[in-house]
Formats: sequence, structure tokens, C-alpha cells
Amino acid sequence: MKYLILLCLSVLAIRGSGQQKVTTTANLTAKYDGGDIVLSYMPTGLTGTDSVFIDVYRNGLDGRRLIRKHKKIAAFKVTQFADTTIRQKPGIYEYQVELRRDTALLLRDRVWALAYPEDARPVVGKFSGIGLEGSNAVALSWKMENSFLLRSITLLRSRKKDMDFVPVTTLSGTDSLYVDRVNDANEPFFYRLDLSTYGNGPVLSSASIYVIPQFKIQPLSPVSIHAEQRKNAVILSWENADKYARAFYVKKRTHNTGAFVTASSALTKSRLNKYEWTDTVSSLVPGEMYQYYVVAESNSFDQSVPSDTVTIAYVNKEAVLPAPQDLRVLTANDTTYRLVWTIDSLRQGEVAGFKILRKRKSDAEFVPMSNVLPGNGMNYVEILKPKDGDTFKVQAINGSLLSRFSESFTYRNAFDKEFGPRYLKAAAIEKSLYVKWLKDEDLKLKAYRLYKWTGKSFALIETILSSQDHVLTKKYVAGQLNLYKLTAINMNNEESRGTEVLQVN
Repeated sequence: MKYLILLCLSVLAIRGSGQQKVTTTANLTAKYDGGDIVLSYMPTGLTGTDSVFIDVYRNGLDGRRLIRKHKKIAAFKVTQFADTTIRQKPGIYEYQVELRRDTALLLRDRVWALAYPEDARPVVGKFSGIGLEGSNAVALSWKMENSFLLRSITLLRSRKKDMDFVPVTTLSGTDSLYVDRVNDANEPFFYRLDLSTYGNGPVLSSASIYVIPQFKIQPLSPVSIHAEQRKNAVILSWENADKYARAFYVKKRTHNTGAFVTASSALTKSRLNKYEWTDTVSSLVPGEMYQYYVVAESNSFDQSVPSDTVTIAYVNKEAVLPAPQDLRVLTANDTTYRLVWTIDSLRQGEVAGFKILRKRKSDAEFVPMSNVLPGNGMNYVEILKPKDGDTFKVQAINGSLLSRFSESFTYRNAFDKEFGPRYLKAAAIEKSLYVKWLKDEDLKLKAYRLYKWTGKSFALIETILSSQDHVLTKKYVAGQLNLYKLTAINMNNEESRGTEVLQVN
């Protein structure tokens, strides 16, 4: 143990002073030459003899080795020989020469040798990582060349490829495996190794790699849910401080019966962790009782347990025209489309006409439909074929008098989906693009198709299994305008209209 401590201290002293091609003592020199260590030795102070015998030992991490045994040399002449056994074992070694006459020890000389070229550097030969299925663990492994030069390895992590790396852990130069744990799913994590050598050499960095962990993150339920009526709207409020909650959805039902349905779009996370959502008069009926609850959604698209349920009765004391009811779209043979509603027959004489409003899936507000103004006695209007997600509402009018809006009606066509930004996500990873979408589990499909704009038309670049919800495409050029859309193929081999165009620069 004492010898090993002295050996390590000597190694650190030599490394700290920098590499040398030749290391010497008074009688013994060691020189690195093309992979071998060439030793030169000339004994001095010997009288009365022309020749002697020497034993040569080498000390290193592989232990003490006898590499020359009982070799006869001239007493007053330089003798050279090469250690060729270290060509595949670079490192720092101590050589010891013991000079004997018969069995009597006459001299002992030692010399240190640096058995590697001056320009040798530690290099990461292979660096890879994989997300362990169903877990937030990321297993990282690497292979190192010239690891004997390493003092330590620092593992760093970032959400960006080329910047903002922060240390995760510092490991010894002999380590080659580490398991990291992350707090986000379906997003790329980038890793890099920083190599610190002995002495005052610079810190060397590996190329970065990325891993996309996929595991379930169930956020905490919203709390402190409250509902109140302000003027002609119901205001729903709640709190949620869970850092894993990225969005919220309001669920609603009427009459305390039936299933709750989604009443809001995705409500994004707030820095204050307090939220409000307004249920406008257009979807409320005086005298009706409504129930609401809220669920949180994480980045893995997993939802929380529902919040507590709140109940409120809506009251509107303003005298208004009778509002249209039972709004819907009817079609015959997929050629003629009609927006149809009903009106209270006992009060039909109070109504002079109707105002039609529509909101596209990508629009933020309802806008009146131009050149559409059904008169009294009509309970429908012909419209062009609506797109999936088009939402309509109707209002009765008579001069300055206006009814409440009808409950809105959203047209759904399972094979005319546009997979808007609410569902599509994209991240540039090295020279590829990672595209992910939210699957409709109630929709049976054969496959998905990803198209890219060529400048003249959209060309098919990827066909994806229906069981998948993501694709990594190499049809991506960083810094240029890249346009994509995604379509679905149903069980009858019919192709949908596709998503709204996804733009990635």
C-alpha cells in the first residue's frame, strides 16, 4: 500500500509538470519512441570487472513486471533496449534496473517514462443514451480512448443542443455509465461530457447527444374550484401549482345528468397558478342548472383526477326574444348542407329574422356569415360543406331587439380533421425534425401520412403506423422554411383533409 501511494504521488507530480519525450536519472534514461519505451543505461563506479548482469522491472497499473532477466552487459558501455510490450497499454510507468555481480546487488537505478505521444488526448469514442421504458430514467454510456489521462468526467444536460448546459454529476475518469432522471416527457434532453485532464490542460468536450424520454406524468388535480355568475356569464376559477401541469380543460354538463363534455379549449399554464374561464351567455339557458369540473394535463398528455364538482343555476332576468334551439347541420348525399334550428312556435311572430355566426377551428372569435339572413318562418339556411371543427350559433332579431344566441354547434367529421396546433408539436433535433401529435383513441385508422411542401405541392415523405403518435423525419433543413401537414387513412382507405400547415424554420 505504501508503494502504491508513492507511485500515485509520483504520477501526479510528473503529469503536473507536463509531458517530456526523454526522462533521465544519472545513469538511466527512458524515451518514448513510436509506441515503445527505449531505455539507455550505463553503469558507473564499477572497478575490477568488465561485465555485469542486470534485471529490469516495470511498475504500472498492471503491477510489477520483470521484463529483462539476468541480462549481461558491458560495465563501461551504454546499453540500450526497448520495452515493446506496452504498445497497446499507454500510460505512465516506472522502470527499475538492478545491477548484480553473481547474486550481490551492486546498483539500483529508477526512471519514470511517459508511454504515450505528446499530442495524446482523451477522446470520447462512443456516447449514447436511451430512455428506460415507462420510467423517467435515462441510461447514458460511453467509451473513452486514452482514459489514463483523465482526472474526472463531468456530465452536463440541456434542453438545447448547443447552449445552456448545466452539470448533472462529476464522475471519475474510469466511469463509463450513469443513470440520469428527468422531469419532463416527450421532449428532447441533450447531454455532453466535459473531460478534465491531469495538469493544467484544457477541458475537452464531447459532441452532444439527445434522448427523448417517454413516460406518464400525472399532474395534481386543480383545487379551490369556484363558480359564480357575473352579469350574463358564469365565471369558473381554480388554482393549481403543479409544475408538471401544462394545460387545463373544463368539463361541463346540464341538469345534473349525463356525461360531462369538454367545454373549453386547452387553457395554458399561468405563472400565478390561478385561473379563470368564462362560460358565456351563448351557451347558457336561464333557469338551467350547470355542473363543472376541471382536469389538468401534463406534457405526456396524461390528465389528472378531476377536481371537485361545482354546481350553479343560471339566471337571466332580461326580457329577450326567444332564442333558437337544437342547432344542427343536416346533409343529403353529402352534396347539400343545411344549418337547421327550431324556434318557439307560440312566439314565432315576435321574430323578424335570424343572424348566423360561424367560427372556424383556427379563429378566436365568431364572425357573422355574409349574405346569410333567413327571414321569419325559416328555420334553416343552406351553407357550403363545413370543415371539421367549424362552430355555428344563431340569434333571433327584430329591429334592435336580439335574442340570446343558441347553444353553439360544432360540426365534426372524423376524416376531415385538421389536427391544429393544439395537437401538433415539433422539435428540431440535429438534422432531423421530431413531430408528435395527440391520437384520437376513438378513431380507427390504418395509418398516418406526413407531407412536406416542395414549392409546388405537398409531397409524401413518411407513412406512419396508426399505433404511433410521433415520427422523426430527416426531411428537414434547418434555417429554411419547412412546411408540413399530417393526414389520416381510415379503414376504407379514405384520406383525410389533413392538419393545418405546420411551419418550422
